[in-house]
Amino acid sequence: MIVIPALDIRAGACAHSSLVPDGAHRARLGDPAYATQHWVRCGFSRVQVIDVDAEAGRSNNAAIVAGVLSEHAALLQVGGGVQSAERAEELLASGARFVVAAAPSGGAYGWLGELSDAHPDSIIVSIDARDQRVASATSSPGSRVIAVVEDLSALRLAGIVVTAVHRRG
Repeated sequence: MIVIPALDIRAGACAHSSLVPDGAHRARLGDPAYATQHWVRCGFSRVQVIDVDAEAGRSNNAAIVAGVLSEHAALLQVGGGVQSAERAEELLASGARFVVAAAPSGGAYGWLGELSDAHPDSIIVSIDARDQRVASATSSPGSRVIAVVEDLSALRLAGIVVTAVHRRG
């Protein structure tokens, strides 16, 4: 089993904001690079960094993510708003070990298939789920999660992350 601590970056800082109104935080830590270093010192071999603002389409924390990557690239899987091969390529070029991409809608896996062929075992696909169905507007909403996972299994992925969005936090 691999345990991977996750850092959600919102408005330039690490923020634990699940299940609270938009813009509110349960906890906030101002320096994502420091938080990443903390998990590394604790012995974790991988840390996930998610740009929550980019994921929500509000803005992005690309500069912050780039700063964390410059210090800890080999240990990071990075995601949040990765809905194109171009963004994934940018993160991989910046040194991310893994890129977490949103599952495309309607089974249109063209760019994702090409990306996973170009970077085998470096792409992780993220699926948000509620009651065994896809809950994300970007990835076949309402489809059964198992069907999407079966479709994705033909690609050369490093993994698939299924998040029960009603259970976050």
